[in-house]
Amino acid sequence: MVLYFVKTTYQLLECIIHKFTVHEAEDAVLLINNGHVKNYPNYEQLEQFGFKKIIIYTTGKITSKETDDKRKFVNDIVKYYDELFEKDSIDLDMMSCIYSFAALRFSIYLIEKKKKFFLFEDGVGAAKTLGLVLWRENLDKVDKNALARKYGLFDGSNSLISNIYYNPSKGILDNSKAVFYDVSKELEKLSEERRDSIISFFSKEHTKRQQEVDNLVLFRHCYAGSESFDSQQSSLLEFVLDWFGVEGNFVVKTHPMDMAHYKEYPNVEWIDRQLPSELLPYVIGDKVINLIAVATTSFYSFSERAFRTCYLSYDVAEMKRGISREVMALKLIREVGLEKHVFSIYGMYTQISKIVIEKYYQKDVNVLWGNFGTNEKEVLLIDELIWGKQKNDCKKELNRFMRRCDAESIVVFLDSKGNMEFCKCIDEEMFPYMLSYHIEYDFAYGTKLSEYIHIWCKSDMLRKRLAYARSIKFLPFTQTVVRISIAEGWERIKMQSRIAMEKL
Repeated sequence: MVLYFVKTTYQLLECIIHKFTVHEAEDAVLLINNGHVKNYPNYEQLEQFGFKKIIIYTTGKITSKETDDKRKFVNDIVKYYDELFEKDSIDLDMMSCIYSFAALRFSIYLIEKKKKFFLFEDGVGAAKTLGLVLWRENLDKVDKNALARKYGLFDGSNSLISNIYYNPSKGILDNSKAVFYDVSKELEKLSEERRDSIISFFSKEHTKRQQEVDNLVLFRHCYAGSESFDSQQSSLLEFVLDWFGVEGNFVVKTHPMDMAHYKEYPNVEWIDRQLPSELLPYVIGDKVINLIAVATTSFYSFSERAFRTCYLSYDVAEMKRGISREVMALKLIREVGLEKHVFSIYGMYTQISKIVIEKYYQKDVNVLWGNFGTNEKEVLLIDELIWGKQKNDCKKELNRFMRRCDAESIVVFLDSKGNMEFCKCIDEEMFPYMLSYHIEYDFAYGTKLSEYIHIWCKSDMLRKRLAYARSIKFLPFTQTVVRISIAEGWERIKMQSRIAMEKL
């Protein structure tokens, strides 16, 4: 008999596949948490996959959140699982193999009991980037990081860990215990009948669709209570659909643990959130034009099947204003015909800015960390968030670039916080070459919002072209019209005055 311990929906899928492919002839014990029971009230159907006994654990009952005593924390873990196994008549000595899926507490328990086990990473690439065990931060007073290191769980160095199973998509682990394990590839090895049985367990809505998917959106998990849950999740999803989608239909797959309530939108099909994204190819097919993933490792299971991909980290929630300003700046630049310029970005959130530029221009982007600029015609995008501790160095390099760059190079100051902090880093003689642009959001419910970005350029001819340029974008999901044009009349004077005042 073998034993599996899982925490997440992805891990539950992973262990089902592993049971089919490695321990098909053996009975198994499966430990799932109470969250699985809520999400899958049909959990007893897992017995069809060879799990002869299913045990439910509740993490919140294992250890006290208030103690910072590491020994008490460990003792509570041992006491909890001892009692749980005694109640369910489980003898670990009778297990031929034990598999722990990125679980800190249960792995500590196994080590305390001197039991050998196999350790799986938390999700695709987590072993390389985050370590082999993960947990939610700020829920306990005890130093779990120190415990994980003490027990050799971050890197799998503990002698009781037989092998480490991980996906090498984020890099190869330099560890003799490491074993490649790709859920998507293992899933392909199963028969269609077995795949269908797995899909049926996770979701009853699994009729395979034949229509091509223009936009597939895989959306992040956000813990309820960690932010204004429904409104923040809905707002971010609408933002992603509006600013990163392409024309056509949308298929949206939210995280299995995402409990937010979303609006219904025309032309959007929702995939049952309980279905692991790794099963999507067998539900929606392979014809995906534009894949957008927001802070989910499911991206790596589907990225090779899409014509165009876009991965957004959690930073996208913080960077919404900067992204919308950047998109409108790029649309304005396109109107002027600067597509052949070299595009560069500098500052925080450069990875998301790079994605935005590549989406709208389909070209390579320079991400600058040191010196500014090249010897070519350049579009340099900067947000105010760059300055920080390196403010003096930034000022020196930026002004050097402005003096030496090609006359038709431009610098776009996105100023996403609207405080014009960048003005303090520009030498006085550079201000006559600055243009200010008004971005107006005309919302469906009748209100308007104004923002400003600023573009610097030495060429009189190009500045005139820029001054006459304007662009418009319609956001279908929020029913918003966004316009960008030169700031005229009193607004332009106000901008120039603010620049002068900030300089003083």
